[in-house]
Amino acid sequence: MLNQRPDEHLSKDELLQALVDMADLTTERQFHLGQCSDCQKDLERLHQSFVRLERVARQMAPAPSRPFRLPQKAVTQRWWQFRPMWATGVAAAIILAFALWWPQQLDRSAPVPNMARLNTVAGDSLLDEVDALVDNALPPVLQQLTASADLDDSQSIIDWVVPPIDEIDDDNSWT
Repeated sequence: MLNQRPDEHLSKDELLQALVDMADLTTERQFHLGQCSDCQKDLERLHQSFVRLERVARQMAPAPSRPFRLPQKAVTQRWWQFRPMWATGVAAAIILAFALWWPQQLDRSAPVPNMARLNTVAGDSLLDEVDALVDNALPPVLQQLTASADLDDSQSIIDWVVPPIDEIDDDNSWT
């Protein structure tokens, strides 16, 4: 119905502009809307359709779980919001101070304490013990077992430790 109007009546787009803000229309169109009862009725119908749409939307929209409010004033930024940057800066300053202070504490020209000179004797005995273990790694009891006058008789020792398979087949002591 709105699209079948002659040129002197307001179009659908012009009615929507008038509904949103009357100042968007030209003065001629505002004057026409003030004089034409048909255009005023169309504008009122359009307004009522949006009122019904609003009512249906309010009925179908869920209610918020809790009320919300916007802050009254803008929140100023506080220094603690930059806490990670401050922590990184402080840690870097501590590391730098420690790196500059530490080499001064290490005096390489300092004399060797007497305790270190005394420990060299104990260190030599430790080396002697290590050398003895390298030469004879087995305890004395096991060294006696391995001592053998005849080294060519190794086959009899192997047969004693691991009997040959032929003897196991002949031996019926397991059955």
